[in-house]
Amino acid sequence: MNVPLHALASLYRSREDDLLRQRLGAAYQPPEIFEHGRETLVAQMPAENEEGLAVRVFETRAPAAFYTIEAGPYRLRTGSGEDMGDLAAAIAITLAAGMLGIEVPEAQG
Repeated sequence: MNVPLHALASLYRSREDDLLRQRLGAAYQPPEIFEHGRETLVAQMPAENEEGLAVRVFETRAPAAFYTIEAGPYRLRTGSGEDMGDLAAAIAITLAAGMLGIEVPEAQG
């Protein structure tokens, strides 16, 4: 495992006050220590109803946190920052609840 050994090492540790833990609750299952630069599955949320989508949330720390939300074959990626963690959580929650959908427009031609 590529564990950082520098002054920023604490940024790779999972904490009780992590934003995704607060927003996603028990669905958020991070490792104790994130590996530098590795996309890590941190949450799986089943579809809550017929309109919802099963969602997987990934987190990458380098040391800033980046998020990927996966629903079926679709992947959305965020930049870093606390607002992006909030955005990732909101997208995951609303996709699973069927309050946000993904449509692919038909090819024009």
